Amino acid sequence: MNRNDATIPWLALAAAAFLGLILAYSFSTHPPPDPAAAQVPRLAWVPASLERHEIFLTSVIMILAIYGIHGLVSVWLEGRELEPGRRPARHSPWAFWAILACLSAVLAISVAFAGAIADGLRAGPDTVREGFLMGSLLLLFALALALYKHHFLPDEVLVEEPDTDVPW
Repeated sequence: MNRNDATIPWLALAAAAFLGLILAYSFSTHPPPDPAAAQVPRLAWVPASLERHEIFLTSVIMILAIYGIHGLVSVWLEGRELEPGRRPARHSPWAFWAILACLSAVLAISVAFAGAIADGLRAGPDTVREGFLMGSLLLLFALALALYKHHFLPDEVLVEEPDTDVPW
């Protein structure tokens, strides 16, 4: 049997959270922005400029978070113990309604995103709003796809002996 363990993804998420706290502390050490200077619209906690170590920490946090989330989704979709053979789909009515709710929210958010783009053409772009809407749209669509795969598609685990000339 092949194990699909969630320990390393949880550790990656914990490391990302710890590095996020370090990054938040680093942001708090920046001097306050000059109110007389022209400000670019941004979130209040984002400094005007990032230093090299902050850019590095941000990229490492994103890599660890993506790795951890991917590992946990893999454990949820495939299970902890991979057993060879076929497993039929596990249909459930609540999964259907959850997928329908996710896709309805995707439709509503896409209309709001189109409105944000139209507002941006008239009065200038609101990048925070547009980014939030597009990010939520993509996450909800990914959730709908994951629910569909988990509940409505059959699973099959194949175990094959490696046929290579590598001596180990």
